[in-house]
Amino acid sequence: MRGQFLCISLEDCAELTLGSFVQACVKEALRVFGPVPMGLPRIAPKGGLTVGDRIIPEGTIVSINRELTTSM
Repeated sequence: MRGQFLCISLEDCAELTLGSFVQACVKEALRVFGPVPMGLPRIAPKGGLTVGDRIIPEGTIVSINRELTTSM
């Protein structure tokens, strides 16, 4: 790829940074490898929560690793 996009100056590179291919690559990288390692923590609602066969008591702080959500 470097051989096809040789830039002589920053002005020459400006058009490349707006290019749809580069933009798509950046968006895909951020989708797969997000900027934060964990999702925002949530608190189990009043009365608790059942996920599958697990019971999460009321008031428990829960979260999930972000990588697990994109690898499924």
